[in-house]
Amino acid sequence: MVEVPGLTERGETILKQLDALPQAEKARFLVELSGTPEGRQALHEVKSIVHTLEQRFGHSDPREITKEIGRLGLSDKAMIERIKDVARISDRANRAELSRLYELTRGLKKGLGLGI
Repeated sequence: MVEVPGLTERGETILKQLDALPQAEKARFLVELSGTPEGRQALHEVKSIVHTLEQRFGHSDPREITKEIGRLGLSDKAMIERIKDVARISDRANRAELSRLYELTRGLKKGLGLGI
């Protein structure tokens, strides 16, 4: 069984701030995060958690993880809720970071066009 890592208190605080932002402001916040050691650590934690969830449950989507937890028959309610919370926060942060990187890449490719 693969153990699912948790978030540090500071990392969780940062990621909850990100989660509370409107979609339009998330990219700017992620740029600011990646410029600080604490932010880079929080983003590293997210990548680690997403990777581990994918290994353990086959995906990192919190909705699917909830189904998988039910199938496994886990009974500790506090642990189940904690896994769901960490999965939700990590999934949203990971998707926001992937979207930001996609837009950055798209902008770079667009700028390299021939302009014909």
